[in-house]
Amino acid sequence: MPLKPTLRQRLRQTKPGLEMVFGGVLAVVLAEIAIHLPWIAVNIHGDTLIIAILAACYGLYLVRHFSRLAYGILEMMIGLQVIVGTMSRKPELVEPGLLMVQLAAGMYVIIRGFDNFAQSAPFAGGAAPFRALWDFLRRKKPNNVPPAHSSDP
Repeated sequence: MPLKPTLRQRLRQTKPGLEMVFGGVLAVVLAEIAIHLPWIAVNIHGDTLIIAILAACYGLYLVRHFSRLAYGILEMMIGLQVIVGTMSRKPELVEPGLLMVQLAAGMYVIIRGFDNFAQSAPFAGGAAPFRALWDFLRRKKPNNVPPAHSSDP
């Protein structure tokens, strides 16, 4: 009969899901801030604006440092917004070079999100199965082990 899981065990089991939700919430908060940028530009000035920007950037750095899953979700959602926003602004009127740069920037941010996913604790990385196969194929057999087809008892 399994013991009832403790609160700590439950939190460990649900941590990846909670981190992903946290990343989504961060993306929504950043989208709201982007919507209110004109108000911010009018009402917050000088040193206060610089300190607020640095504080927000440091907060995001801490999220990336302590919760790579959340930060990966945030990057993927921002990258998707860049691509969808680029495509919805009448791409036929935008210079092709600029369009390519905007799409590539969105793709780069999404790739960075996948990279943060791969570096997070629940995942060993995207290349882990290939690395394990490569190590398995390249392993050396010890010299002192007799062959399997030996007739010795």
